[in-house]
Amino acid sequence: MPGVCFILLIVCQLATNFATEHKISLTDIPWQISNGKNVTVHGRIPGTVHTALLESGITGEPYYRDNDVQLHWINHSNWTYELSFDLGLDSMKEHKSIWLVCEGLDTISSVYLNDQLLGTTDNMFVRYVFDIKPHLQNGGNDLRIYFQSPVEYANKQASKSSYIIGINSNVDFQHGERNRQYIRKEQASFSWDFAPSFPTIGIWKAMYIQCFSDIIIQDLCVVPIKDGATWAVGVDVYFGINDIITGDLTLELLNTNINSTQLITLTPINTHHKVSLQIPTDADIKLWWPNGYGEQNMYGLLATFTVWQTTQSITKIVYFGFRTIELIQNQVSRDMSKGLTFFFEINGIPIFLKGSNWVPADSFKERITRSKLRHMLQSVVDANMNCLRVWGGGVYESTDFYDLADELGIMIWQDFMFSVNLYPVTEDFLNSVEKEIKYQMIRLKNHPSIIVWSGNNENEVGLSNGWYFTSRNFERYADDYGKLYLQTIKPIVQTADKSRPYLASSPSNGKLSETDKNGLAMNPDSTMYGDIHFYKYSGDLWNYTSYSIVRMCTEYGIQSYCSMESLEDVLAEEDLRFDSEMLEHRQHHTSGKFEMKVLIEKYMDFPNSTDEKQRLADIIYVTQISQAMAIQAETEHYRRSQNYLGDNGEGLTMGAMYWQLNDVWPAPSWSSIDYNVKWKMLHYYMMKSFSPLLISPYIDDDGDLNVYLVVDEIPVTLWTDSYTKKMEFRPITNKVELFYTDYSNSDISYLASKTKKLISGTLVISMYSWTRFQPLKEWEVPYQMKTTSESVFKKELDQLMREADCPFVQSCFLFFDIKDKEEHTIPTTWLRMSNFNKAFGLRKANIQITRILDEKSMKTEFKIILSTTKIAPFVWLDSHRIPGRFSENGFLMKDETKIVIFYAWEETDVNELETILTVKSLMDVYQQMYY
Repeated sequence: MPGVCFILLIVCQLATNFATEHKISLTDIPWQISNGKNVTVHGRIPGTVHTALLESGITGEPYYRDNDVQLHWINHSNWTYELSFDLGLDSMKEHKSIWLVCEGLDTISSVYLNDQLLGTTDNMFVRYVFDIKPHLQNGGNDLRIYFQSPVEYANKQASKSSYIIGINSNVDFQHGERNRQYIRKEQASFSWDFAPSFPTIGIWKAMYIQCFSDIIIQDLCVVPIKDGATWAVGVDVYFGINDIITGDLTLELLNTNINSTQLITLTPINTHHKVSLQIPTDADIKLWWPNGYGEQNMYGLLATFTVWQTTQSITKIVYFGFRTIELIQNQVSRDMSKGLTFFFEINGIPIFLKGSNWVPADSFKERITRSKLRHMLQSVVDANMNCLRVWGGGVYESTDFYDLADELGIMIWQDFMFSVNLYPVTEDFLNSVEKEIKYQMIRLKNHPSIIVWSGNNENEVGLSNGWYFTSRNFERYADDYGKLYLQTIKPIVQTADKSRPYLASSPSNGKLSETDKNGLAMNPDSTMYGDIHFYKYSGDLWNYTSYSIVRMCTEYGIQSYCSMESLEDVLAEEDLRFDSEMLEHRQHHTSGKFEMKVLIEKYMDFPNSTDEKQRLADIIYVTQISQAMAIQAETEHYRRSQNYLGDNGEGLTMGAMYWQLNDVWPAPSWSSIDYNVKWKMLHYYMMKSFSPLLISPYIDDDGDLNVYLVVDEIPVTLWTDSYTKKMEFRPITNKVELFYTDYSNSDISYLASKTKKLISGTLVISMYSWTRFQPLKEWEVPYQMKTTSESVFKKELDQLMREADCPFVQSCFLFFDIKDKEEHTIPTTWLRMSNFNKAFGLRKANIQITRILDEKSMKTEFKIILSTTKIAPFVWLDSHRIPGRFSENGFLMKDETKIVIFYAWEETDVNELETILTVKSLMDVYQQMYY
């Protein structure tokens, strides 16, 4: 930086007095950023060119209106980051090594110090380390990083390819860039159906100077493995070293008496040491459990290396959890055509995966705070989820993300960052991928929350189903696929981590895909094997009959609009209408607007306000209703199917992960939480659909009301072939004891659940008219559950209507509750008997917020008392700019009064909440429309 030199001398002098290693951060120092033409600004790291230009006032907010297009010039330019500093070389003479450590450079760059090339980079997901001591000068040092345009680089690589690799589908519709498959960078940054095109450039992670004299522990990672009743902790220690050094390596499991010491010799070539810490069989090891199954116990492992015959030592700590993972893929029958099971056992317990898919929370990662991550991941837990899939078109997430997942018990299905495309298999590309996978395994495998590694997102199904127009040369592309995911990535993963399964793709046929030499199943969409991704945008999507019965569904969803306040942040006032060009600009899903409108009109009338902005607000509301109802139907269908096995082999569903949890920008999308972490109606509905005890009613094809209860507490009833294992399971709640029993003599073996104490109670079914608060009739149904999912009531709807004296299905609805339950432990639910645009007696209700109380004087928890003059569906409370969530929302108000709790994420007071809080229900969005 001309005329400015930052002196880092003092930090070094202080550090050398008491440590053999220290780091000098470069993150709090302003860098000069220039395109070498007409733009020069200053910016801090971690950061990108986009945010530096924004903070310098050169550009506006990148998300505003169509700035994703207007700022394309940034993506197509080359940029230079420059920093001048004085390290105080005289004081550093005793340090034999001085490294420049770059945790993340985005992406194609050349790094120079004092006009000497240190090295080049070609992968956003790799840590680069450069030895800078030979190039340091007494006095000022000039560090320059020359970044190439990622767009121009990708296009150039594509032009060099001897054959066409992959596709550029919908790029123009999404206002995006082409050839993302040729660069190891966040794939969604080139645009996606939910994401804008911002192929960022810059230093996106921490950068520091690392100084040491003899030896450092650069990385420490662990993988706990259980063999029978014995635990062993596999430890990998990665050293930085200048000479041959012998010393004692001591490993200590903190807060226990477990430790070991061994004498090792290290050389500059042999810097990686593997060791196993054996855990005594009588040790009281506390397991890490997923959310809802127990505590998230974590342990610290301290590694200390002491140089032989001296007192000089170095240390490093890593945190991890003890837990076992097994992906169960057994035959469901002696008839091989009926497929294999597909579910995870954690600590020997079958777990139904309840969750969603995670996408990057911002195009500009420097804007994602730990606080925002905590609110988002806490929202996962608050909605009774236990897992997230980190989707393969984004990034390997931050350490904060995985630490929070460990803390909260959120299991992570971790994709590697390859998505919906074919990829090159040149030597250079595969070498870069190899470095990426090795680094990310070192970085991530400590985290107990990660339960599976997946090679890519949808590349197997895309190749097998002809998405990439490869029929003329399929064998070549199939061989490329196998070379990348089976011959390159898989061996690295399985060498580094023997505790977790590796799947080449999601979706896949699991074991069946592996029988092909290149890992390609003929039908990756099969419902008999592995996981599937299921999307359907037309038909009766509020009805379970629209959905398949699968082993596990790891993507499914439909769109809705984000909140009005999120749109207000990025659109001009004149854009806030349903048919505006700028609103349509943000819709990246072909026919998305049309699909949402058609689906709404199937069940409800379309809002008809003459005020354009109010009409948009009403349309946002009904799209969220439509999305919530459809995904509720599909989610509960999957949960009900976990104990079902059809004659054709379908069933035994053990996972439902809807697409998608969060947004990367304010726009129409499939998310349940919008960009500003505001819960959509879908998220509130998932809180019920994923409840540990779920009441799930539906009307079947025969016109019968069928009511299922679904619980998490009892292990799933399993089907296998000749399965002889017998196991006792004592859940955390100690409510039941289950025994798996050998049925191997039967043609299709059934592992029956035999309970000593059953989950039992009384289901209360009520039929109401839309015109009155009192039920027409109630039925009490005793139940005893023997498995995780059972039908506890079935009867003709017509007969129930006659008993209740309900004249028409359009006149009534059903309500379900558990008698004498503990407060708030089991959510109630209700079931429409007709579409709302056909309902009789549904009228506009006058709903009032009668009182707001801060009874606990916490300023973060408020009791809201509501009253209504009529029964009202889809009652929606909105705290607008006060961040937080409600105990429930989008609910049916069938009683004259109701209490809802608001949990504020920042301190507020009753007066402020009273001023801003609003309430609406379905009939409020129509003018002079009654049934």
